[in-house]
Amino acid sequence: KKLQIFDLPFMFDDMAALDRFQASPAGQELLDSMKSKGIKGLAYWHNGLKQMSSNKDTLVRPEDIKGLKFRIQSSDVLEAQFRQLGANPQKLAFSEVYQALQTGV
Repeated sequence: KKLQIFDLPFMFDDMAALDRFQASPAGQELLDSMKSKGIKGLAYWHNGLKQMSSNKDTLVRPEDIKGLKFRIQSSDVLEAQFRQLGANPQKLAFSEVYQALQTGV
């Protein structure tokens, strides 16, 4: 759950700020926080900044996503963000996305 800090919107001004945090003592402590679960965090992997797309409309303003369905990673933080904007978030594992697209889910 601690790693969901990276799901918070506008937490970092840019990728350089994110890099500085991850290299800092606090960032390294967060990476080491998984030890109690038997996981050794080796490094952070960037996925880039949040991108949203739709096959229906152009998304320019936050209100443009109202009423749209979005596939999101399994994160309560992400779900709350999308619900706050009036979207319909669907938690779906990446491994299930292709099949969900084929079946119209």
